[in-house]
Amino acid sequence: MEEAGLGGGQWRLAATFFSTPGFCDELVRVYIAEGVEETQRAPQEDEEIELVRVPVAELGSLLPQIEDAKTLAGLLLYLRER
Repeated sequence: MEEAGLGGGQWRLAATFFSTPGFCDELVRVYIAEGVEETQRAPQEDEEIELVRVPVAELGSLLPQIEDAKTLAGLLLYLRER
């Protein structure tokens, strides 16, 4: 993910789903990556990305604060696999 400045490691597909079925055909693929390394970031001019590291043990308590459905789905899939 060059926008976030992360690369390498092991990536596996966790799920594929439609973001808004019945409204549009946007297909979302959620990957779980482990062992990634920091690389040089290459965000687009209009992108503001802030990386926040959170210990896995704290993820569950943060879920109620997350309003983005794709992010919630990804985190729940990750926690389910642990």
